[in-house]
Amino acid sequence: MNILDIRSSAPRHRTKLPTLRAISGIRQIVLHHGMTRRGLGGTNYEAYCRFHTQTNNWSVGGYTYGVEPDGVIKWGYDWNIQTPHVGNSNRHSLGIVSPGDFRFEEPTTVQYQRALELVNWLLPQLPNCDKVIGHQEVPGYAWKNCPAFSMNQFRADLQRVQQGETLDEEEVYFNMKLTKVEQSAVVSMLELWTDEKRYSNALQKSWLNRAKAGELTVRDAVRIQYEAQRRGIR
Repeated sequence: MNILDIRSSAPRHRTKLPTLRAISGIRQIVLHHGMTRRGLGGTNYEAYCRFHTQTNNWSVGGYTYGVEPDGVIKWGYDWNIQTPHVGNSNRHSLGIVSPGDFRFEEPTTVQYQRALELVNWLLPQLPNCDKVIGHQEVPGYAWKNCPAFSMNQFRADLQRVQQGETLDEEEVYFNMKLTKVEQSAVVSMLELWTDEKRYSNALQKSWLNRAKAGELTVRDAVRIQYEAQRRGIR
């Protein structure tokens, strides 16, 4: 795993000094997505940090690290610098952002893999850090769909990485949750395909319930399509 150290050039406010903290006080790593579509101008780690310092008037950017779509990991700020990303929990949290809007697109497989590797590398070096959570899991942020991918899946994958396993790209892809747009399309299909009045061999309603709850993965979508084709449902 290679980390691009840009701490000497990462955006900072021209007059405000950052808030410092003890590294021993970091208790959790918090994952974010940037909420800007991949490929658009401004969808990268430095652009987020410039927005934070120049527009939001923050002393530093909101995240210690950024994991770009091409897999490049950027290190912007020392661990003892308290970056503003989770309100009252900033002092005890280290923030990592993955540029992209994962409500509508998935992380690239290399981006997801590098995020796993980065967290796996960080944990042993932060003496009191024992939690890996998403932004929406921080108290007070349940309303925020961030990082908009399954943290339960991420933690399960992290455990496997910690045990020395290597996750291949295909496995990472099929374990990804469908995006909001994809889930909506599957819901529309399943409302037909689970209709027992329309089809005597309709698919199980549980698929529709999971789709409405936003729980389906790419693997689930492939299985649904296979089951529909096998039963001759169109």
